[in-house]
Amino acid sequence: MKAHKQPILSLADIINGEMSRLSSGRYDTAMALQSAWPELVGSLLATKSRVLYVKEHCLFVEAHSATWRQEIGLQKDEILKRVKAKYPDLMIQNLKVKAG
Repeated sequence: MKAHKQPILSLADIINGEMSRLSSGRYDTAMALQSAWPELVGSLLATKSRVLYVKEHCLFVEAHSATWRQEIGLQKDEILKRVKAKYPDLMIQNLKVKAG
């Protein structure tokens, strides 16, 4: 029985392949939202939080502390309204925040 030989890939090929895989879907969405984050939440709140990812129509965000998590929670409805207006195709319905 002959073993099937896999081609040997360089580290650069592996990294490029992974970057291509990541550049579709959740990664692109999160990057777009993070770029617009200051516009969506204001400059101060944007420096105290970051977009993690979008999954099943839910935007996941990390806040620097429990205090900032609470502040985002208080502004949740307004933030969701802005996200839905700017990115209607994402169909974001919820926002979940964790303290980092």
